[in-house]
Amino acid sequence: MIHSTLARIAFTVLSLFWGAAGWFVLLQGGFHKTYRFSKETTFVGGAGGVFMAYLFLLMATIAAFVVLQSIRARRLVFVLIGLMYLVPPIVFLLRT
Repeated sequence: MIHSTLARIAFTVLSLFWGAAGWFVLLQGGFHKTYRFSKETTFVGGAGGVFMAYLFLLMATIAAFVVLQSIRARRLVFVLIGLMYLVPPIVFLLRT
């Protein structure tokens, strides 16, 4: 349970940024990986890109749940937030 207002704000910001990162990877169709000590990049698309995007969205959902638990939100709010973060990307992938 988080009692600090600053911690709640931090988790909210993390949730928003991780959600944005997940959507960014989905909309770009993947992400670029750089190698250590090299200027070359490799584009990771397909299943690897979708997996990374969904990891970001899952982390965003967990961070949102931490904030919701700290303010003692009702179960319906948990369900709605979870659906908001996790269902639209699936619909997006099915339509593309």
